[in-house]
Amino acid sequence: MKAPLSLNLVAKEPSQARDPVCGMSVDPQSAAALDRFCLCLGSFAGNVSLAHGANTLVLAGGLGLRLRDHLRTSGFAEALVAKAEYRSILEQLPVKLITHPEPGLYGAVAAFAARLAGSP
Repeated sequence: MKAPLSLNLVAKEPSQARDPVCGMSVDPQSAAALDRFCLCLGSFAGNVSLAHGANTLVLAGGLGLRLRDHLRTSGFAEALVAKAEYRSILEQLPVKLITHPEPGLYGAVAAFAARLAGSP
């Protein structure tokens, strides 16, 4: 049996804490809040993935794009899979991030083009 998972919720040092959008140094409380948000996002995404029997987790929208680099180091992935007996299922779940700046508009254009191509 594995030991219980321990998530690191300690704020980063100010010299390491960077704003994910502009790359500037931020204060430790802001960095801790951002880390906590990513942990909560990972935990919630894991819960929803399990509840809906997802075979892929897709993060879409401007926030995911802005946090792309921070998500890798924030503990998001560890919080995503921290579900006791369901850990092995979530560890195999692919996580995708939509990086297109306007995914909704892109999807609408693709749907319109598909419909137009199928019309007489």
